[in-house]
Amino acid sequence: MIDWLTFDLPYTGPPFGWMKYSQNMTTGEIKAQFVHGDLVESSFSSKVAVRVHESRLFVSGNPIKFLTGQNVVGSDNCLMLVELMVNKILELKGMPDCLVMRRNLPHANLKRVDCTYHYHVGSDEEVVTWLKAMELSAHVKFRGRGHFDEGMCSLLFGVKVMASGKKKGSQLSSFKFYNKFRELDKHPMTCPEQFREPLKMYARGKVRGEALIRTKDLLSQGKKLGGGSLFGYSRLTSWNGDTVLKLHNNWVGKMEISSNYTARDELVDNLPRELAVTYRLWCFGEVMQNVMNRATFYRHRKRLLEYDVDISVPRDVERKQPDVKPVLRVLEAGMVNPSDEEKWFAEILRACG
Repeated sequence: MIDWLTFDLPYTGPPFGWMKYSQNMTTGEIKAQFVHGDLVESSFSSKVAVRVHESRLFVSGNPIKFLTGQNVVGSDNCLMLVELMVNKILELKGMPDCLVMRRNLPHANLKRVDCTYHYHVGSDEEVVTWLKAMELSAHVKFRGRGHFDEGMCSLLFGVKVMASGKKKGSQLSSFKFYNKFRELDKHPMTCPEQFREPLKMYARGKVRGEALIRTKDLLSQGKKLGGGSLFGYSRLTSWNGDTVLKLHNNWVGKMEISSNYTARDELVDNLPRELAVTYRLWCFGEVMQNVMNRATFYRHRKRLLEYDVDISVPRDVERKQPDVKPVLRVLEAGMVNPSDEEKWFAEILRACG
């Protein structure tokens, strides 16, 4: 499903949004800088940013949430979502229709598309374990390992995390796995009441994979994956029924993932990463003096003694080992059938009028 869309189209209607101005402190001259988008709110308290500037309509937001008040299930049909969003915006703000815009709907200029699918893991607790497992077992070339955000229960790839914990975006694409079931507690659905509980139960036990594709990658990946034009996938004319799936799978395919991972026990959750690696090796009976230099061994031993773990004494490998979580099996098993979610979305859309 498409979980976010940023696009623009030719539009001959009146300007919309508010202007940002700056003043030259020397001359006192005031100049207009750019037009800010204004938020358009649907009947489901979901908003998208809209502006009209220099005969173009710019839209950015979550199309599924804007149209139905939920984004657990949705659609891969980009043209349909662009058209539905435009129709809703014109209706809500009383903006005039535009023949030029209508003719150019299939040629919309895309600047960001979030390509999202679900994978079945098991229980809600297993989703959390799987995300933590992926943090240390998955690596993306040139982009590094993922960053696990405990508060959001999400694993981010391609996003730089500053020392302060603030996330710094990128002009390129990024990817995240996260627990949609837990997110629904923080961001409740506003869709018709009869769908809320079934949708929440549907999200339980599933991990959500979301590829955020920006302009640069829409251009380059479109050319690589067969977009069929000079503009790649940055023009809607290059999209077809499986484009969202291609872009999503292309990101997943970049991940180098270990076949198995030792699930964290309670102690590992409280250890710094470098100590957690040492602890896991010790758990499986490694003689730590043989796998690290003397200085590192004594430094880690001293710090792990604070947790009542002495790595100078080899662990009895006959003792019960931590569970092994096959992280690859979830992705290899394939995603939840997108066509089932499309049918459900169509039903909710009809109910929303």
